[in-house]
Amino acid sequence: MLVMSVSFVIMAAVEIAVFMNHISSIRIALKEYKPELTDLEQAYIYTHELPKKAVYRILGPHLLGHFGTGERKPNRIIPVKQDRSSKL
Repeated sequence: MLVMSVSFVIMAAVEIAVFMNHISSIRIALKEYKPELTDLEQAYIYTHELPKKAVYRILGPHLLGHFGTGERKPNRIIPVKQDRSSKL
């Protein structure tokens, strides 16, 4: 349970930090009293990139965990040979 809790805290902290980085240009444009047109254009363009960045943010760690550990082969069940000499 401790490992899951620590993992959750790290995951949440990294997720929040990356998300705040993704919306930084939008926040800059909206916090100014009279933002310049270039700031608004950059925020508008960046707004359209947010869905793609969200998918990368979510799928990135999942794919890294899946492909980063190497290919795992499924466990094969070895059939046991039955002794046919004994009959019931």
